[in-house]
Amino acid sequence: MKWEHQTVYGSPNIETMSQIMQERNIDPFTRTSLLTSALATPFKELARAHYQVLIKNGKFRSQGIMPEYNHLTTLGLDFSSIKAIDILPKYSWSLTFKFCLAKPYLSRDDVSYYIIENPLRKDKVFMVPMVAPSQWKGALQSAVIQFLIRETNKEAFAEQRYRSTLLFGDEKGTESEDTKCVTKLLNDQNPEEKELYEKKIKRHFLVDNDKALPHHAGRLRFYPTFFTEIGLEVINPHDRARKVGTNPIYFECVPAGAEATFTLLYVPFDLMGRQETEIRSHAANDLRMVAQGLNDMFTLYGFGAKTSSGYGVAEETFGDNGRLSVNAKDQAEKTKIEIPVEPKEPEIVHNFRESYPDEDFSENINTWLQAHNTSSKQKRKNFREAKQAYQDYLKLKEKYQTEKKNAEGEPVKLTTDRMFKSFPELIEKVSNLASCWRQSNE
Repeated sequence: MKWEHQTVYGSPNIETMSQIMQERNIDPFTRTSLLTSALATPFKELARAHYQVLIKNGKFRSQGIMPEYNHLTTLGLDFSSIKAIDILPKYSWSLTFKFCLAKPYLSRDDVSYYIIENPLRKDKVFMVPMVAPSQWKGALQSAVIQFLIRETNKEAFAEQRYRSTLLFGDEKGTESEDTKCVTKLLNDQNPEEKELYEKKIKRHFLVDNDKALPHHAGRLRFYPTFFTEIGLEVINPHDRARKVGTNPIYFECVPAGAEATFTLLYVPFDLMGRQETEIRSHAANDLRMVAQGLNDMFTLYGFGAKTSSGYGVAEETFGDNGRLSVNAKDQAEKTKIEIPVEPKEPEIVHNFRESYPDEDFSENINTWLQAHNTSSKQKRKNFREAKQAYQDYLKLKEKYQTEKKNAEGEPVKLTTDRMFKSFPELIEKVSNLASCWRQSNE
């Protein structure tokens, strides 16, 4: 529809506002953009009220977000799984699970002009609410750092900090004097272990001790997460003297109960060419750290904006959809495949062949009776029963040969897959897997 705006100083008048609110063929995103032009007019509150009605009536979801999300999914851009993990370097792994928000998720988009002051971050093309990969990386790294700060053993602190740097890449503020950066925080936490940590990094990347710390990318690869719901949160500051609200502040949010998929990929590219035992050890330790960090991020610290107020926290359980896939043979599968037992020829067939040693039961019963010059009802019965038993035996033997061939092949799966339903179960299965790898090293 082509709009012919009647404007005063470039802003819509009341007739135009009425048209915008009544027109049904405009999608919610376009409608919101048109309503935004009323912010500098006397119709500001009317425009915001109409926008709030769109949110509360679910128009944003049904007419705006879901059609675009379906397009995104059709193009394979939802990143709900990682395929072909087996073509990546050995001991690469991926984590995928669908989580449910226990509290609303807030974030701030970088649009400069919007109907309210705090729009939710959305994809630039599809306009679907999202958590960007950089947001996931920052939230998970923050959760891991909180774990480091609680570490009291100095030797363990240096080791864990070293592994955290390999996972996430260069620490923020390595070459700056910013007092709020990660490097300054961790150096102040354990100043005695700063030198030990730096030696570990330089030794790993084969850098001389008198050189500066090397720049490097982390082993983790994060993917965007998309939501299909949108809502509003209101913060109403109160006047301390009058004890009443002064000016409500609106925040777009993803409401509690919304579900989305989290996907994470780990690739130890910096270990290529090294011994498999070393790669396996790194992968096990990194997997344990990430599993604990995910548990803390989702259920304790939260992600997004205003996490200190409880926003951005997810449920501890998320159904039977969590999957961990590792590009490594599953050692636990060895004991599950057994060599089948070869079937024995039935006794009735054995007894029948004592009288007819060369019998192969290939003829029908009448031909067999004529060939043996007999019409005995008993022999007819014996032949019929022996022939049926022999045919059943041949089927069992064919199945045995197939199972034996499969069992004598590769008894171990080429990838390790573990399913989990909650973060505690993920931590438990990761611990068991790491223990299995450690025994392989021994």
